[in-house]
Amino acid sequence: GMWLAGPTRLSAFSLTVAAAGWAVVLGFWLLRYRRMSGEEQKHGMYRALLAWGITDLAVVAAFAI
Repeated sequence: GMWLAGPTRLSAFSLTVAAAGWAVVLGFWLLRYRRMSGEEQKHGMYRALLAWGITDLAVVAAFAI
């Protein structure tokens, strides 16, 4: 079977950071999406891509380290 690291402080911290990143990105977007210009929407997409990358790293840290 597949072995995963158990719940650790690192796993909890990394997943909390990832969740907080998404909360910031999505919260900002939800508050402003109706008034955002195309350029602001584009910057928001790049913030979401950054949050996605952080989430990928957080999942690796939480389940593989």
